[in-house]
Amino acid sequence: MNCKKLFFTTMLFVLLFFLPFSSKVYANKVFPYKTEIIISNQERTKESFSFKNESTKDIKITPVPYSFDSKNVQIIEDGEIFVRTDREIFNVKPEESIQLDFEIVPPNNMEPGTYFNLILLEKQEEDVFLPEFSPLGVVDTLSHLVVLHIADPESSVFGISTEFAQISLNIQRKGIPFVRPLKLKYSYQNITNYVLTPMGELQIFNEDSKYEPVYIKINEEEKKLYPGDIKEEEFEVNLTNIVDLFVVKKVIGRFYNGIDENFVSLEVRQEPNYTLPLFIGAILLLTVLLLKSFKKRKKTK
Repeated sequence: MNCKKLFFTTMLFVLLFFLPFSSKVYANKVFPYKTEIIISNQERTKESFSFKNESTKDIKITPVPYSFDSKNVQIIEDGEIFVRTDREIFNVKPEESIQLDFEIVPPNNMEPGTYFNLILLEKQEEDVFLPEFSPLGVVDTLSHLVVLHIADPESSVFGISTEFAQISLNIQRKGIPFVRPLKLKYSYQNITNYVLTPMGELQIFNEDSKYEPVYIKINEEEKKLYPGDIKEEEFEVNLTNIVDLFVVKKVIGRFYNGIDENFVSLEVRQEPNYTLPLFIGAILLLTVLLLKSFKKRKKTK
């Protein structure tokens, strides 16, 4: 990896993973940090973001788009660039904010899927970074991420597809009230060319009960799934009502892709667990019989 690529990779890693969670790490800032849209390859759209100079001197910047590998966090030198910007020099005074416009123009042959471009703010007449490390100065490593989801123009439903993932939902262990929790597991595999963010919930309730259902949110850390990636989670639910022994328990899962409104719905059932009640009933019956036998012997004596 050459010095320029290493520099960009390091700076982008810092930007994408640390900047959104800190306040005023740098003297300047870009907001919002990301634009995410879904269009067909026959459309184009105009968007914008803002840059604020929080330093004490004028800054001259030029927005330059690059193709970006989001999974490996690096610039792709020969990748597809679908963002168009004005290659002009913007002079930003201290405490001034400017709006930077750009256009998203996907090529006509761009296949349905998710693509990333990164608009780097290249600083003119930069004297902070040494030329041997980066011939182009970047304003405090700031940039704007553009996420493009190309929809299939021939699809009857605008979006990515109703078959966006291979999803399974199972009851790993049946629950017994006050004894052991109900154990659930789901598996979600991205089978598209898109980068998905699994979303949705599991709803657990008794079929013939008026008790409030239990809701579990999936993928709370909002992990992204690249094509072919798999997300699995297990959950345990404590049962605190004796009614759970005698009624059918349903688990309904609603799974979204994080891009459009399409979802997959799954349902599994736990039939009544009569083993424990029968066991307890047998013990009680045996206890009663033993007590009666004991009393009868006592009366006989």
